[in-house]
Amino acid sequence: MDTYSLIIFSITSNVFKLPADRVICRTESTTLSIDSTDMMVLWSNGSTAQTISTDHEGWYWAEVTDGTCLMRDSTLVSYTPTLPPLSLGDSVVICEDQIMMLDVSAWKGNYLWSTGSTWSEFVVADAGTYSVIVDNGCDRVTDEIVVERQSKCCDIYFPNVFTPNGDRLNDVFEITTESNIATYEFKVYNIWGQLVFQTDNPLEFWMGNHTDQSESDNGIYYWTARYKCAVLDKTFDKEVKGIVSVVK
Repeated sequence: MDTYSLIIFSITSNVFKLPADRVICRTESTTLSIDSTDMMVLWSNGSTAQTISTDHEGWYWAEVTDGTCLMRDSTLVSYTPTLPPLSLGDSVVICEDQIMMLDVSAWKGNYLWSTGSTWSEFVVADAGTYSVIVDNGCDRVTDEIVVERQSKCCDIYFPNVFTPNGDRLNDVFEITTESNIATYEFKVYNIWGQLVFQTDNPLEFWMGNHTDQSESDNGIYYWTARYKCAVLDKTFDKEVKGIVSVVK
């Protein structure tokens, strides 16, 4: 029979555990400390103090020992990202029945629009000057945009009657517009739903004839128009329909 003694040396976790990872501004510093006065400490920068201060990002580690056991822990100090220049774009014109979305969610931080909204997205429905400030606690950027509204944007006038009788007075179905038409599709149907005319050219007139060039009878015809109008760098889809009377 024999006996022996077992001695266990330990350093409790709250002695050597460093603070959690930290994010600081580039103009700030942070303090890292070990809450122990009876342990020998060695930091990654060579310091043997219980506390160090730094204004540089990077990994920092510390070793503590009571002369028998040695433990190490590390923490990461990083900078808050610098916000890039903010741009809401150039001044824009929107149509009377259109809205536009301003989205600054790519800039991470807190948002404050000139209207008081604090969302990253902002819906513009009225003309005016709109600005936003983005603040991430370390950096701040701002920009503004002028929005104008055009009352007759994408409007096309379609006549409701014409007289294709060859007297050169109101002889053709002709549209008029002040808008910049990007694409155009126009179709005319008789009362039985048969297609009698179509074109993709806003400058092409309907002469009152069928697709086979035969003349159309007097009466009511139905038309549909789908087109896109361009306003600055934006396009807007429109779809309208109506009736026209052919009177010879």
